Amino acid sequence: MIRKLDGGIRFCIDYRRLNAVAVKDCYPMPLIEDILDVLGDAQLFSTMDIASGYWNIPMDEESIPKTPCTWEYGLYEW
Repeated sequence: MIRKLDGGIRFCIDYRRLNAVAVKDCYPMPLIEDILDVLGDAQLFSTMDIASGYWNIPMDEESIPKTPCTWEYGLYEW
């Protein structure tokens, strides 16, 4: 746990060793010009606030044992 400047707490886990052996997926960002070409004639737009959405992404079952973290109340896996 890391104390934030506003007094809150940030949950942090160091996954550098796991990331070093993980298979890299490639999801390139689309070019803004391509997006604007597709949306050029659109009449309706929507937005999403996904700041906390990260915690709602399901993890592959076989990957869960690779993600433990120890906290004062026990061992947790995602």
